[in-house]
Amino acid sequence: EGEALTRAGARIGDAIYVTGTLGDGAIALASLGIESESMQKISLCATAQTEQCRQYFKDAFYAPVPRLEIAQQARHLINSAIDISDGLLGDLGHIVESSGVGAEGDIYQLPYSAAAQCCTTEPERQQAALTGGDDYELCLTIAPENCFSFERLAELADTRVTRIGVVTDSAGIRCLDQQSNNVVM
Repeated sequence: EGEALTRAGARIGDAIYVTGTLGDGAIALASLGIESESMQKISLCATAQTEQCRQYFKDAFYAPVPRLEIAQQARHLINSAIDISDGLLGDLGHIVESSGVGAEGDIYQLPYSAAAQCCTTEPERQQAALTGGDDYELCLTIAPENCFSFERLAELADTRVTRIGVVTDSAGIRCLDQQSNNVVM
């Protein structure tokens, strides 16, 4: 009791991390032939869609793996957290709003599965990761001095984590490309 990870603890300067890969839930909908009202249509590359890819997306959608172990083991290092069920922008938006901060995210750092990379274009993967939802990965903020310890715990928990941005004092979320240009989403 009293130890739940919430959206409201992000602090200016915190690193923003995500677990696993992003966009697979939304891409899975396209793979399964289910249209999403919240996303533009994703056109999967038919020649790259192997049975293995189709099974990967089916599993990603119907049986996501909750990241309980890393959340429990690293709880003392995490300032704020949310599951990514509404797309990264929506859920990171909940963190910045609840914490009264802003965020800058490096869209070129977004982690994608091999299946997503072979079956979709870069703009489609970005759209799926940022707005698609149903990934059930975690978005976390970690104080800079705790990043090394967090990454080490993630490695021991066999959980992929990717540092994708930083918490700022400017309201809202800015998506940046590799040249630090603001990308309109």
